[in-house]
Amino acid sequence: MRINRDALVDICRRYHVRELAVFGSVLRDDFGPASDVDVLVDLAPTTPIKSLLDRAQLVVELESVFGRTVDLADKQRLYPLLAPEILATREVIYAATE
Repeated sequence: MRINRDALVDICRRYHVRELAVFGSVLRDDFGPASDVDVLVDLAPTTPIKSLLDRAQLVVELESVFGRTVDLADKQRLYPLLAPEILATREVIYAATE
């Protein structure tokens, strides 16, 4: 999957994303034209995301970069039973350089 890296970096910086990773079908052979992209973000405490509307705007911007529907997960709020597998299999595509 090709993405505009500059646009992704810009989004991550504006939303104070410390790390952005993809996981799930995007990394497997069953990823197809109708698949969404599962995105995991680790947000800094200084993130400007304060409401569901802010979060929705981040999703819209990520969808424009990936060209697909994005299912956004927050690293701090992962479902405990799924967290180990997600964290073990994710592929980090952005990490802040603080």
